[in-house]
Amino acid sequence: MGWGTDFNVNVFLNRLVVENKYQAEDMIAELNDEIEDYKRKLAMYAASNPNDLVRDTEWKDQPIDWLNMQINEIWEDLYDTYQRKIYLELYIDHLEQEEWRKENLNIEDDTKDVNDN
Repeated sequence: MGWGTDFNVNVFLNRLVVENKYQAEDMIAELNDEIEDYKRKLAMYAASNPNDLVRDTEWKDQPIDWLNMQINEIWEDLYDTYQRKIYLELYIDHLEQEEWRKENLNIEDDTKDVNDN
């Protein structure tokens, strides 16, 4: 037996309805595709000459500022995407734990819909 930190988390998936584990897994697959797209964009910027990226634009005199702005936007989007992925993975873990509890302990599901009154 190992040691570590145990905690419970309460996550609200804002404006997102997940019907079941399989739908959550499909959403995670889509998020993984988005993450790969962000990685490709970052690699492209890393391999590019900033002057070539902004040659015929209003940013031609400030290529580093433009590049910095683009990379910051990608990082923010990447962070949000990873966060949604983690939340969906936590949801899947919750569903699997509830399924195990039902099968092995005869305990009712404690999943609540926030719309239930």
